[in-house]
Amino acid sequence: MPGFAQRLAGIPWRSIARQGLSRVFLVAKAYCVIHIANEHLCSVALVRGASMLPALNLADDVVAVDRVSVRFGRVAPADIVLMISPEDPRKWLIKRVVGMQGDSITYLVDPGNSDSSRTIVDEEVILRNAATIKDMELQLKQ
Repeated sequence: MPGFAQRLAGIPWRSIARQGLSRVFLVAKAYCVIHIANEHLCSVALVRGASMLPALNLADDVVAVDRVSVRFGRVAPADIVLMISPEDPRKWLIKRVVGMQGDSITYLVDPGNSDSSRTIVDEEVILRNAATIKDMELQLKQ
């Protein structure tokens, strides 16, 4: 057994521990940078569904999500936005902006059955899901 103890004593434990810790800290720093960039600058999302046809395909389109523009209020009509679903907070929706707060927007109430339209001027948001032809109205939170 004295040979085994001598071999253990001859191993540079401090050097190995120092290298291991430096690699762990490097991975932790990389994770922090990726997390901050993903949460505050930009991220990548995988899109599925028919609501954005023909701009986006039915399955597995990858889009880059710009998080800086929203923080500085640079969202404009015709932009595509990613948001949390009002019906199920675990789901995300991707929609095109048709107007901003205070804009006058006219749309067909029941496109398949009548020509009646509705105009929105105030603080309402209309989400149109082409897959289910369902309109939802939400009040903007300020």
